[in-house]
Amino acid sequence: MQVPVNIVQIFITTHCNMRCPDCSCGMQVMTKKDKYFVDWDYLVNAAKLFYGVDTISIMGGEPSMHPKFTEWSPKFKELFGCRFLTLESNGTLFDKIPDSFGHYDKIFATHYHKDMFEGCPENIDKINYLKAYYPDRPNLVWVNEITHVPRTNRGTNPCFRATSGGIAYEGGKLYPCAVGSGVRTNNFIIPTTNWREEIKTVYPKCSDCYFAI
Repeated sequence: MQVPVNIVQIFITTHCNMRCPDCSCGMQVMTKKDKYFVDWDYLVNAAKLFYGVDTISIMGGEPSMHPKFTEWSPKFKELFGCRFLTLESNGTLFDKIPDSFGHYDKIFATHYHKDMFEGCPENIDKINYLKAYYPDRPNLVWVNEITHVPRTNRGTNPCFRATSGGIAYEGGKLYPCAVGSGVRTNNFIIPTTNWREEIKTVYPKCSDCYFAI
């Protein structure tokens, strides 16, 4: 990891209500016993490491499934002292708890539809609902159009995430890429206060990633 870090993605759960066969974060290969929700102490300890990083992105699984999501969303920005607070979501709860999503500076919502994989639900109505809920914030929701391609059909070249300055903190491990935890290999560090230097010794394992080009 040689790019200056400006984004840390914090995973608050590995539970998800979608069943994408080629989940970029590797949730489809986790066993039921490996699923978890983080507690507040976990986030407080994470904030001691990452306080002041320019952008903190809240991730999952599906982060809005966390039972404390509504309670914690107003607190994240102050806790991490970040300039931007973002969220990556599948949008399934946009119409259920819309007020919770207003605490983020930007929300990256994946557009799911029937052509992505067998049985995939359409979620554009929920995305449009949240957009309409915040008419004075036209740039709040960014829609990601992602094609779920089987891993066997992908290459081994790095995608933009490997050089974007984004890293991932999941399960107490720090990965050198924004989706690095999905690889499930040993390309991580257990971070200390010197994590900015330590992460430079670890490189993204693009050859095993679901986002490889």
